[in-house]
Amino acid sequence: MSGQNIDQLHRSTLGIYASLMDQFNPSLQKLVSLGNSYMQAFQGDVLIQISENQRRLTAELEAIFRWFHSEVLQEMDNNVKLDKDYIAGSRRRYEMEVRTQATSLERQLRGGAYQDEYIHFLRNTVVSLSPSSIS
Repeated sequence: MSGQNIDQLHRSTLGIYASLMDQFNPSLQKLVSLGNSYMQAFQGDVLIQISENQRRLTAELEAIFRWFHSEVLQEMDNNVKLDKDYIAGSRRRYEMEVRTQATSLERQLRGGAYQDEYIHFLRNTVVSLSPSSIS
């Protein structure tokens, strides 16, 4: 091959490369640009869907918490108050009964001279159940 043929082959090769860059590269860039635009639009749509689902789930969760508070916790609180009132009333009735029995036994003792341990226990119980010792 002569120098002129090599030079012409070299110019022809560079022309092909230039042609490829001029024609193929802009089309490829447009394809990449469209792909990026599609990905951004897709991601935006996905983010919107995620946001809407999150909002919906949050609203449902808030509704469940409101229901749990109104239906379960308040009912449990009412039951605890009722139980506390019942126990306090039961204790007051027991204390009154013990005092009544102690008073009755003391009256019986005044008529007699003996005093056993049970009566002594009842007296101590009445003293320990006095209003000042009840918390």
